Amino acid sequence: MKRYIFSIAAVAATAILFAFSTASKANQPLLNSFFEFDHAHYAPTQANVEDESKWVRVSDIGACNNTPIKACRIEVTSTYVSGNNLLSTANLGATQSSPDIAYVTSGNLVQTKNKN
Repeated sequence: MKRYIFSIAAVAATAILFAFSTASKANQPLLNSFFEFDHAHYAPTQANVEDESKWVRVSDIGACNNTPIKACRIEVTSTYVSGNNLLSTANLGATQSSPDIAYVTSGNLVQTKNKN
């Protein structure tokens, strides 16, 4: 009879421990986000391309042809995103390809796609 009582107590204790534990954040996947430079409202100057507030969240990296002439899209980890906004900690860097036109060259990025 003691064996059954100890078995039931062990199962109950295990169930209680699992009920109050949380999943480790290390096991949760990090989702990357994609942003596109807002060409509709801003010229792709070096200052604008480096300004994280001038980027709009989109669903994928897109079909930018990756020609280093004009900023197009970037991919960042969730560390640099708050809601639909790209955080300034993304530290975007840009280079001019001609006067008032720049493309992304650096930052805390997973990948960059520029276009011509």
